[in-house]
Amino acid sequence: MVAANEAPVWVDFAAGYLGGVCGIIVGHPFDTIKVRLQTRPDVYKSGTDAFRSIIKTEGPRGLFKGVLAPCIGM
Repeated sequence: MVAANEAPVWVDFAAGYLGGVCGIIVGHPFDTIKVRLQTRPDVYKSGTDAFRSIIKTEGPRGLFKGVLAPCIGM
């Protein structure tokens, strides 16, 4: 039974999901840069170099490649 001053369970679930998705969206570009540095150390010299290269060649959307799967999995 829900008390008069408590929100329904689905509100807590939705808030947690939204918070998790926001965390993924903020952190995903950093993960993308990290993976590029790990897989192509001969191409990228630093994180800044990887960031600039991604923005130049793929545009800002390149930083968010593959973000949908973690958001759904959240």
